Amino acid sequence: MNVKFITYYSVLFIVFLSCTDEEIGGPEIVGDWLLIEQNIGFITTPGDFQPVQSTKIISINAFGRYTAEGSLCDLDPLSTVEDRGRYSFSNGTITSNFCPDVSITFEFENGDLILDRQCFEGCLERYRRISE
Repeated sequence: MNVKFITYYSVLFIVFLSCTDEEIGGPEIVGDWLLIEQNIGFITTPGDFQPVQSTKIISINAFGRYTAEGSLCDLDPLSTVEDRGRYSFSNGTITSNFCPDVSITFEFENGDLILDRQCFEGCLERYRRISE
């Protein structure tokens, strides 16, 4: 019984130590986020976000992973495609499992999460936290 106990907690301890700071997000990013606005350069002027009706929600955990109800690979606010992937809090990047070549960066502005796809004309999305 003691051997199983020691082995279990030893493995758990090693797994805990193997997490890097990059894999653990800060409290600012953890939670559920709803898409509320977009700034698509060819439709709006740079810096001018427009409200959208959206069902796109990103659920971000503290261990470097996210799931989304709506693809992060495109800018469709009504996308229903399930998405998942990883993020790096220290680099400010998100990588979708479904479009790993799409460069997505993030930052925070007035408590909102801003995603930027680095498009030529500008492809920004503003998400508001709906739960922690």
